[in-house]
Amino acid sequence: MRQITQVTSGPIGEIGPLCSPDGHYLAFEYFSPERPNAVQVWLMPTKGEFSDAISLLGSEGSYYGEISWSPDSAWLSFVGGSVEASGVISRVRVGPISEQVFKINLASRKLTQLTNLPRGTSLGAGTSWSKHGQIAFQMEDDIYVVPQNGGAVAKLVDVKAKLPGVSPFFPSWSPDGSRIAFVGRTAREHSLYVADLRSHRIERIFSDVGDDGPSWLDDNRILSSRVDGQSRSSIWVVSVREKSGVRLTQGFYDVSPMGCINGDYVYFARNTDISQSQWASLMQGFHIWRVHMRNSPP
Repeated sequence: MRQITQVTSGPIGEIGPLCSPDGHYLAFEYFSPERPNAVQVWLMPTKGEFSDAISLLGSEGSYYGEISWSPDSAWLSFVGGSVEASGVISRVRVGPISEQVFKINLASRKLTQLTNLPRGTSLGAGTSWSKHGQIAFQMEDDIYVVPQNGGAVAKLVDVKAKLPGVSPFFPSWSPDGSRIAFVGRTAREHSLYVADLRSHRIERIFSDVGDDGPSWLDDNRILSSRVDGQSRSSIWVVSVREKSGVRLTQGFYDVSPMGCINGDYVYFARNTDISQSQWASLMQGFHIWRVHMRNSPP
């Protein structure tokens, strides 16, 4: 039996846990009762309690999301709107203000805009920071990168040409930086794909995955959610080589898994009330849980 522990317990919900590469911090998206429509980014020590968590982004009511850690655990990348004259970053899905990729320094709270995309540009879900200093994101149904210090944007994976009708979301770098995993959405299904950047091949690895991002447990295994029905979802460990998975959780609505501290722990968001009326509204009832993997059977 694996030990599963609840980590957060806010008044509305928390999703998208991301453990820092050094294992010291957990970043996650937080929903407050004062601003239920604004997505905030909070930070807490992995060895602390939820009462130790602090707000990092979004407390003023703006929307932030699609976060990822820098390899040195000093920065978070995220998607936000253009910087207004007031110096505030606003996030809009539709309108003249474009979405951009930013980074924030945890120690100084310094914000840096990394892209300068045209007005009206809308970015898809997810950013991912590679060991080689590139930040991947989705734009116009393809996967692009921007250098970690800003600069020219370049296309990394030509999804539209290779997989017509598939929209990529939640790009995720492999630990060695040679591949990108992503969720490919069509009108009928969501599947997990892996793009090899050396051979330029894209393979479908796993089907019926959830509407959230995958994360790499190591160079061969990917953590992903899988839909079990209208009101249930489970966490799976998927082998890239075998193109098969092993179930890690079941019985609830579990999403957004993330490995931590050399794979000893896996964090994920869980809703224990699996009635659709609860989990479908503003992330009501989602909280972050942790499963201990060490000495557990594969």
